[in-house]
Amino acid sequence: MIFTTRIRIYCSVCIAMLMLIYSCNNQSNDAEREHAAASSEETFKEANGGRYYGGVFRLNESESFETLFPLKITDAISSRVATQVYEGLLKFNATTLAIEPSIAESWELDEETRTVYTFKLIPGVLFHDDACFPNGIGREVTAEDFKYCFEMICTAGEHNTVFNTTFKDVIKGATQYYTASKSGKPDFDVEGIKVIDSHTLEITLERSMAHFIYLLAMQTTAVFPREAYEMYGTDMTIGTGPFKVVKAVKNEAVHFTRNDNYYVFDDEGNQLPFLDSLIIYFMKDKDDEVDAFIKRDLDMVYKLSTDQIFTIVEADDSLKELRFQAQRNPEMLVQYYEFLTQHGIFTDKRIRQAFNHAVDRKHLVNRILDGAAHSDWVRGITPPSYDEYDINNIMAYEFDIAKAQRLMAAAGYPNGDGFPELSLDVNPGGGRNIKVAKEVLRQLKENLNITVTMNEVDFKQKNDRSKVGASIFVRSAWRADYPNPQNFLSLFYGQDVPTELGDTSYPNTSRYVNPEFDRHYESGMGATSTEDSYMHYMKAENIMMKDAPIMVLFYDENYRYLQPFVRNFVNNAMQFRDLSEVWFDYAIKQQLNRESETTDPEPET
Repeated sequence: MIFTTRIRIYCSVCIAMLMLIYSCNNQSNDAEREHAAASSEETFKEANGGRYYGGVFRLNESESFETLFPLKITDAISSRVATQVYEGLLKFNATTLAIEPSIAESWELDEETRTVYTFKLIPGVLFHDDACFPNGIGREVTAEDFKYCFEMICTAGEHNTVFNTTFKDVIKGATQYYTASKSGKPDFDVEGIKVIDSHTLEITLERSMAHFIYLLAMQTTAVFPREAYEMYGTDMTIGTGPFKVVKAVKNEAVHFTRNDNYYVFDDEGNQLPFLDSLIIYFMKDKDDEVDAFIKRDLDMVYKLSTDQIFTIVEADDSLKELRFQAQRNPEMLVQYYEFLTQHGIFTDKRIRQAFNHAVDRKHLVNRILDGAAHSDWVRGITPPSYDEYDINNIMAYEFDIAKAQRLMAAAGYPNGDGFPELSLDVNPGGGRNIKVAKEVLRQLKENLNITVTMNEVDFKQKNDRSKVGASIFVRSAWRADYPNPQNFLSLFYGQDVPTELGDTSYPNTSRYVNPEFDRHYESGMGATSTEDSYMHYMKAENIMMKDAPIMVLFYDENYRYLQPFVRNFVNNAMQFRDLSEVWFDYAIKQQLNRESETTDPEPET
């Protein structure tokens, strides 16, 4: 079976000529763009098809990135930032979320065993120019680079937190290599990773796995050069993507500049990307973010409360025909609270079930979130995003105070008597997580007569604490890394859960273990058809939900607004953000600038 679909136009000869032209001027261009981004100066040049080169795209995240090193990325924000820099063999289509070629121009799967993948790389793809290379000029990506990066994923160490969620028990020989690497670098290669020639890579799996190609579109499996890792370690930010990192400061901003050597062209023959620069800020206050958007200091705003939407709509009414662009989509994102199941008070399943029955999710969404989420059909961990995966077959915890109280009494805490005080770890999330937590804790007090306090921590602290079992009760969420229910259910696979607190358990931070769940999960992973796979996943999810290692609260919707001049910034359920084809409509930019000049007040004399 051969996969060769491609929506991109490229030409190796043209790429080589363009790279030769641009390589002499890259450093001066980067400096000019960094100055332009800092000073709000923008220049534009017309491209084919009525599009424009130029401009600085500015957006905000309410939490900072944790890391930009692919093998340590475990959070959505770091992944969204890193997406602009790194690429892998495959990628997601920003519109459909289907898998499509990236650095691999095609791939083939053997028909007989469906375990051997052969990937053909695009010739002429270059790493970003950087001092780690001779003369500072990025070299060509080869199959050896992917082998190097994939074997790093299969190597134990502090630099690597993604093995369990990627290649463990997936690529042939990966687990044996990982185990051996705990005692030093193995004297053998990963059996299932073979370089056929400089532009051909062969990967053999332990067994057929339909979700494998999704793994190759994640930022954790992106390619980076050995030279950069050897020079910078985990601080390196050298990839092949449309943008290059100029400066990255946690809790402040990441500044990017255009990669002039990028190998991708759009359907009009324009070399991508269109934007000169990109800045991602990390303002924590959502109201400040909305204010910055209305003042046109940001080009996009995302994840809004109803009040904030009203604020934008009110400002929008004054814009006449040049209105903000509204985008709204359901997301592959679930919000939930997590119990520590192997230690402490929540080892008792009845208490976990009681908490689930004691929370009125409809009230939470309708009154606290003003309807800006889904609550009517809240069931399992998997959002209602997959046509063939019917979540109506998954059990739901109905709001039932009497049942919750009976469960607490059966667990030895009638009317909450004697129940120990607990704390809930919560990261602010722009303020929304705090609002939700206050309401949930209020309902637990009112309905179960128990006291749970709130421990406000930043995003990194929350994650670090939950991984080592320091949080008994913690606010959490999971956004799909790829569009498959398996990605959500992987959070509860018990084979890798340690027995001791303090030892890292990831992604199963609830430390939930049920062999029956594991059996169905593994059967789903190895199924040869989507129907069989989903059947086992649904059985596994029902087992997990009855055991209640989590309290599912709601499934998110995303509300995004763009400035009137932003073009081709596609919204999707995973918030996979491909900024390579985004461009600014220069005519609208000019018109807005003229209107701004005529409405500005006269300066005081």
